[in-house]
Amino acid sequence: MVLSLEVSRLCRDNAEWHQLLRIAAVAKTLILDEHGIYDVGDVND
Repeated sequence: MVLSLEVSRLCRDNAEWHQLLRIAAVAKTLILDEHGIYDVGDVND
């Protein structure tokens, strides 16, 4: 699981953010922020 409190700071560089999402999907890793838990491998999440 990747924990992030300030996702907006990470999202400033879209290339790095999308690379993180791709790696999380391949590794079946969840992303957690202050709003919830997200499974990037799930199309409905």
